[in-house]
Amino acid sequence: MYLKINKTKERNIFFISDPHWCHKNVIEYDNRPFRTESGEPDIELMNKSLIDNWNSVVSKEDIVFLLGDVVFGGVQKTTDILNQLNGEIHLIMGNHDSYKILSKTGRFKTISDKMNLYVKYDDSKKGQLFILDHFANLIWDKHHNGSIHLHGHSHGSLMRSPIDYIRDEYYKRKVMDVGCVNIDYTPISFDEIMDIMDNKVIDTIDHH
Repeated sequence: MYLKINKTKERNIFFISDPHWCHKNVIEYDNRPFRTESGEPDIELMNKSLIDNWNSVVSKEDIVFLLGDVVFGGVQKTTDILNQLNGEIHLIMGNHDSYKILSKTGRFKTISDKMNLYVKYDDSKKGQLFILDHFANLIWDKHHNGSIHLHGHSHGSLMRSPIDYIRDEYYKRKVMDVGCVNIDYTPISFDEIMDIMDNKVIDTIDHH
């Protein structure tokens, strides 16, 4: 899917992946800080914290790109959580997501497996291409021209990879894992992404 949007002062853009609402095991898997006083995983605390964090930065007028692995539950539970979130939401499907369930919530402006997102900003002709995918791509569209690749799925594990290239070189390029565990469980803004990418390099590794 290709989408072109304008970022304005009245309408900001955010990105996040892998909230895993209602998924008890992910608290252990990610060592998430949502626990009872006795140290047991607390799903309700995680659900509420992620919703509160989202709404603390996202207004009703803003746009959010959610890169998959959303809610572990049926239609009603999923709808209840999504309806508490501010903003217009565009979903890129994750491997744990059910299109049958998520499409029935009526909460998403678009649902796609992958998206080329072009953002115009600063009230000028400036624009930035984002390649959004739940999964990390070694090569992505127009990477040699400075496009930015955002992904989820990996929960930060690729940044700790025993493979030298992945750990030391891959994330020097214009790519970022926007899984919630990497961004303080809070959607990250377009401006924050752009500031991070200013310090990254364009590395054309395939010469195409």
